[in-house]
Amino acid sequence: MMKIIAKSGGRADKIIAAHLPAVSRTKICRLLNGGLIKVNDEVISPSGKVRVGDKIAVPKGAIENRKCKIQAKDMNLEVVFENDDFAVIDKPPFLKVHPINEEDRTDSLINGLMNCFKKLSGVNGPLRPGIVHRLDKDTSGLLIVAKNDETHAEFATLFKKRRINKTYLTLLHGEIEPSEGTIKAPIARSKKGQLMKVSSDGKMAVTKYKVLKFIDGLSYVEVKLITGRTHQIRVHFSKMGYAVVGDEHYSSAKQQKFAKENDVTRLFLHCSELKFKLKGESYNLKAPIPNDLETVLTAFSEK
Repeated sequence: MMKIIAKSGGRADKIIAAHLPAVSRTKICRLLNGGLIKVNDEVISPSGKVRVGDKIAVPKGAIENRKCKIQAKDMNLEVVFENDDFAVIDKPPFLKVHPINEEDRTDSLINGLMNCFKKLSGVNGPLRPGIVHRLDKDTSGLLIVAKNDETHAEFATLFKKRRINKTYLTLLHGEIEPSEGTIKAPIARSKKGQLMKVSSDGKMAVTKYKVLKFIDGLSYVEVKLITGRTHQIRVHFSKMGYAVVGDEHYSSAKQQKFAKENDVTRLFLHCSELKFKLKGESYNLKAPIPNDLETVLTAFSEK
């Protein structure tokens, strides 16, 4: 995010436009309406009042160099749903969602999206066209892609208001107790690179789960995210002592050794269902567990 200190007061859209002459006022209004621009960490309408000294946070994508190009690449992406405003794809594992910087533009989901769709939203800049939310590189499953800025802003609002229901399937070390419950624990960024941790200084995170079945000392679990913090599922279950099988960052050395000995080649985490309502239409989209994770389940079931 780009941080701006307001030098004058007045309507939010006018003040922000004055600070960002390269960004159209129309686009600024869309960002404000979508909750993507915040003033003093609060969502504000285009007509809301900004005062001298207020802190304005703007997505870097709104001011990034639009000449930055990403090469389209045929990735044979599986499109679960598509209309004129958005698409939902079943992201394969081992694929990062977007480039890290302008030099890293050849090997991400974005390359496949550029090949698959003629138009994508530009709210998040040229390195992240269409990206409304993300999944970790090794996580598979459903991902929403916006085709225009208006729809992108609407999805941003739905995510902010927690009106997109996300369901995941995961395999955990150990037989979790209780077999059904809700985890409430704040999550903050750790000092270890990009990792997260449970911390009283963090933002509250809520995870609901239900065991589908116990398999050879493991727990096959359905998870519903109430909040959407970074690495939330992995951090919450690791803190409880039931790390996700195949997790190289939040599991113990013993658990990592177990995964390798049993040919688990990636994080056992899959976004299997998305439910939401957009423009008066209700959507319930599903993606079955992929073959590689199904093979892992079968192998443990047959022991």
